[in-house]
Amino acid sequence: MKIVSTPRERVKEIFQSSGLKQKDIAKKLGITSSGVSKIVTSDDGVSNKLLIKIADAFRVNPLYLLGYDIPINYEYHKRKEPFTPEELTVKRIAFKLKDLNYEEVRRIEKIIDLFLERRINK
Repeated sequence: MKIVSTPRERVKEIFQSSGLKQKDIAKKLGITSSGVSKIVTSDDGVSNKLLIKIADAFRVNPLYLLGYDIPINYEYHKRKEPFTPEELTVKRIAFKLKDLNYEEVRRIEKIIDLFLERRINK
């Protein structure tokens, strides 16, 4: 899976396709109208926490919001709870691993094993 869009572009698309006014989106997300404006115009990026909130409020997959070329609601409809920021980070890493060959993945796995071993031995 490849990244084909930016989170800002995807969030803007979701907001526009919802047909909601900016003040209604703000209310739905529990932020101010200026906060909504900043999300769609700023180059600062959107935090994982806010992406999860948007994904949950609009019932879309957070990985779609990150710009991955997956269906908008892929697997998300099966979840009873929204993704946590940690789950979203793990899923983002997993999608990146799909672009690597077997040997590259094995090297990364060894690095993780070393990290965990050192952490346990502390």
